[in-house]
Amino acid sequence: MPPSLPSQRRLPLPCVRWFNFAGSRERFTHAVETSREWTLLGAESGKFQFAVHGAKPGICLPGEFVLCPPGKPLRRAMLEKTAFYNSFFSWKPAEPAQWAGKHSPRDTARLDSTLAWLRALQGEAAHPGVATWRDHLLSDLLNLCAFESQNPAALEANPPDRLMLKIAHHLQAGLRANEPLGAVALHFRISPFQLSRRFHAMFGVSPAAYRTRLRMKRARHLLIGTTWSVERIAAECGFENAFYFSRVFSREHTQPPSAYRKNANF
Repeated sequence: MPPSLPSQRRLPLPCVRWFNFAGSRERFTHAVETSREWTLLGAESGKFQFAVHGAKPGICLPGEFVLCPPGKPLRRAMLEKTAFYNSFFSWKPAEPAQWAGKHSPRDTARLDSTLAWLRALQGEAAHPGVATWRDHLLSDLLNLCAFESQNPAALEANPPDRLMLKIAHHLQAGLRANEPLGAVALHFRISPFQLSRRFHAMFGVSPAAYRTRLRMKRARHLLIGTTWSVERIAAECGFENAFYFSRVFSREHTQPPSAYRKNANF
């Protein structure tokens, strides 16, 4: 991350034209790319080297991303097989040169959550609501970097529990599987008690409540964004059957899934 990003009370909102997640690859299609818009390039796995005009060249690892201002060449080469994401967006920060180069957010829980949402909305957005939401998600990443740059000690007193971050990602990736939490604890070689205690300390909720929250978020997205049946949505979100899904959804939202869909699309 640059040593000091400009201090701004409120960053301008970016306008995302494209956000895409690429699978694991051996090389980039182009070794050098120059865009008329801002370019973001980040690593999910593997690593790549980069050079941006006006910034220190380096190596980008998982959990990091590179920003390149408009009109500047971005040179990159994979050092090993790498899964990456990239974006093109319009943006007008007060001091664009200070944003060029690598950014390494320390709040990896926030980063993972934001990227998960961006993955669901990747590509070219046709729906105005989706486009606006995607702009705000990218804005969240940029504001996170600015905040951490201006507050370097913000996370030092309470560093994130990286094992719990891995478990949270595991729960998110396996919503359909409905894996028992005891099996999750065994998989990560900790006791169920440790899992519950450390997870609550990290996220403020139990693992079960966290997974329910993820399922409800996924269910709301599918109810509004698809014409799938309640039965199909229940299965997609990891519920045993539509009846149990409807009961949990009604408890969380004070209305059944069918009514939520009708009211949201009214």
